[in-house]
Amino acid sequence: MTLEQKLTRLMRPYRIKVIAKLAGISAHTIRNVLRRKNDPSLDTLNGLANALGVEVGWLVDESKGWPPPRVQPASDREELTAGAA
Repeated sequence: MTLEQKLTRLMRPYRIKVIAKLAGISAHTIRNVLRRKNDPSLDTLNGLANALGVEVGWLVDESKGWPPPRVQPASDREELTAGAA
């Protein structure tokens, strides 16, 4: 799976703005990553991984498939759950 595919599946139940805030990046940056308009920086990848509760290594390793090994399940994150609706 590609980075974009993994992010799309992980982010599906949540608003981009909520994830962007938790990741410390802009929603525009996330959209650009999803559209492959630019390669994400290490800071961007770290922020997304932390916000979504997965390891950076899993995100960038295309040989790793679904499901992700969770650091902390996203459903347990109050910030994401509150912003999902």
